[in-house]
Amino acid sequence: MAVTIMCPNLRCRKVLMVPTKMRGKRVRCAYCNTVLSVPFAKAHVRENQHEPALASVGEDVLEQDGGKKSKKKKK
Repeated sequence: MAVTIMCPNLRCRKVLMVPTKMRGKRVRCAYCNTVLSVPFAKAHVRENQHEPALASVGEDVLEQDGGKKSKKKKK
């Protein structure tokens, strides 16, 4: 199945069909020669929309803070 993308050049704006194997790579518009990136596939929609998209967000924050946890003060 092909990926449908639009050329980012405001003077062109042609709709392009790009093979799926080109996801994450750079391609050239056949009409105006503008180089553009083909986006990766969208993440699967989760059943519970309130669930965070990244499960490891807390671990990333700990690594940035040097492993220290910060506690919020309750009012």
